[in-house]
Amino acid sequence: MKLFRHFLSAAMAVLLFTCGPDEAPEDAEGQISFSIQNISNLPSGGRAEADPADITHALVTIENNSGEVILDREEINVTAFGDGFITDPITLVIGDYNLTEFVLLNDSDEVIFATPTAGSDLAYLVENPLPMSFTILEGETVESSPEVIDVTASIPEQYGYFGMNFVIIETFDLMISTLEQNTSGSYYPVEYQLDISSGGSEVTSKSLPVGVSVVKLRSDVTDYTLDVTTTNGGEFNRSYTVSELLDHDVDTNNPLTILIGTDGGTSVGDPCTNNAECGSGFVCYNGTCQIDANGDGIPDEICGDGIDNDGDGTVDEGCSGTDADGDTVTVEDGDCDDNDPAVNPLMPEVCADGIDNDCDGFVDEDCGVDNDGDGVTVQDGDCDDTNASIYPGATEICGDGIDNDCDAQVDEGCGTDVDGDGVTVEAGDCDDTDASIYPGATEVCGDGIDNDCDGTIDENCGTDADGDGVTVEAGDCDDANPAVYPGAPEICGDGIDNDCNGSDLQGTTYYRDADGDGFGSFSQITNSCTGPPLGFVSNATDCNDFDFTVYPGAPEICDGVDNNCDGSIDNDCLPPE
Repeated sequence: MKLFRHFLSAAMAVLLFTCGPDEAPEDAEGQISFSIQNISNLPSGGRAEADPADITHALVTIENNSGEVILDREEINVTAFGDGFITDPITLVIGDYNLTEFVLLNDSDEVIFATPTAGSDLAYLVENPLPMSFTILEGETVESSPEVIDVTASIPEQYGYFGMNFVIIETFDLMISTLEQNTSGSYYPVEYQLDISSGGSEVTSKSLPVGVSVVKLRSDVTDYTLDVTTTNGGEFNRSYTVSELLDHDVDTNNPLTILIGTDGGTSVGDPCTNNAECGSGFVCYNGTCQIDANGDGIPDEICGDGIDNDGDGTVDEGCSGTDADGDTVTVEDGDCDDNDPAVNPLMPEVCADGIDNDCDGFVDEDCGVDNDGDGVTVQDGDCDDTNASIYPGATEICGDGIDNDCDAQVDEGCGTDVDGDGVTVEAGDCDDTDASIYPGATEVCGDGIDNDCDGTIDENCGTDADGDGVTVEAGDCDDANPAVYPGAPEICGDGIDNDCNGSDLQGTTYYRDADGDGFGSFSQITNSCTGPPLGFVSNATDCNDFDFTVYPGAPEICDGVDNNCDGSIDNDCLPPE
């Protein structure tokens, strides 16, 4: 099923029937009903979109201020009334309440409209996600204007609200990816942070992986500003009109490709009149900027984007082969590690990591730094490149308190070392019965011991407001939460960097399988730490996720449909049963 396509701005009319003005008994009751108006401006047709004309009843959940459920998915009839609809009234005692769920259903009991709850994936698309508080007062009418989303392709239990007047607000699904230029001038896919704003206000902020991602946006605004920051520090900022971004909607199969070069960011498709406007690594081709890494004046073919970038009439030529890590370089094209997107012939060599990053058969080539001229580079293990007498294999000089041979031990073999920590009593070990105590050891705050033998106990131990034993100075990245500190167990998907390593476990990406044939699509993407949610699978290869008989490998039937998703219709087909 299709992702959410509409918002429905809603308003509730509450009718109260109470006692006279001079009396208000504690059990005085009022009635609320929900009116649904102004539906004539809804679009006709459309695939997998909800139609308000199909609404037959509603389910409402209401709690009091103590959290007690007063109405638990109470079913209410919906009746046509003039140009709209109205529900049967509900009777409530006057007081304060919280609306926790409101959904509208059709005659098949399928939820077709609702509102996201606070904290759900699409809560940012509405101003007031559930729950919403309201008060029923004697003699007064309560009014509100919540927003309701078409949820025909979602999970209904995370949505709700009370009463509505429908006014359509369209949304679209932006496909986007980011490539970054390396030192050789080539572009490779990277992880990045995407911040989107409109009219000076933040819309959404997402950490996105290598490859093409989908971001849902409202189309009732004029423009959006996209701010991209890569894991390597590359930056890109540009404003787009909604009409420009609609050219990269998920239905177009034309992702917006952000390219971040060494001289700034350029996006494939930026308008231009000459090459200089596009910058290094690009060519102005047919009025738009295109990648030209080799500088031959012809756009490079970008593998996997489904576009004839170089205008030769062929899409993604030379791109066939195995590309398990999604770095757009196949094994056949020279990717020497197809499980690591940071390793391929387009990547720069990263010194001292012991990996052939650029797949040229050499590890850490051209990486040596030897400032002291002792013949050993920093990359080869020189632990002090300002002193020519210090390098791996040098003679250890007893009593100087220096690790001359770069083996992480000071003055080893030079005297008494009962605890075997590599530092002798003669070299300054102030407790030769404890291998964790020696000059240069880390001071352990709060243990009352001079761990580093400098004559001072627990120096520079700093602030530990949450009492987890790790100070801010020692790396506690949230000193208000005792469950967050370096080395803490990382909890998948909680949105918190528990172990202070700079990232949170995001879980596995799954794709919507609307027709239940075991093959998903990009229509809806989610992350999960506990396996695939109901209705989701780990692949996105279905070419028609609305028909369970159509999927990769399905029997090809002579019915005018590409049943097996191989791009051809009725090839070697079987007669229909």
